[in-house]
Amino acid sequence: MSSHDSMSIIRDADKQRITIIDNAAGIADSELERAFCIGERPADTSGANEYGVGMKMASFKFTHRWSVRTKALGESVEKTVILDVEDIENSQSTVIDVMRVPMTQNKHLTEVVLESFYPNNW
Repeated sequence: MSSHDSMSIIRDADKQRITIIDNAAGIADSELERAFCIGERPADTSGANEYGVGMKMASFKFTHRWSVRTKALGESVEKTVILDVEDIENSQSTVIDVMRVPMTQNKHLTEVVLESFYPNNW
């Protein structure tokens, strides 16, 4: 991380929600599908994303609903993905919806929100 990169973790006990905000480069469109496939390793494994399972496995281990909002450096669209175990099981589909919102700002980030924790995990 450069001196301008930062990460915040916000634990909201009232809403039983944890929000993790990272203002690094975001998840680019070209990496989005890979980012949500369990075990899909990135081309560059020199960082913390060595095996391609961390964000997904950690999130599903603690919650049955979580989301990712991301805006990649150099892109003009903010993307949001919501992953809900019940919705996934009911749809019997492995395809996830990506909500896209045009964004002209030059900001970049990735925000992961963990909610709907399993009872023993909060």
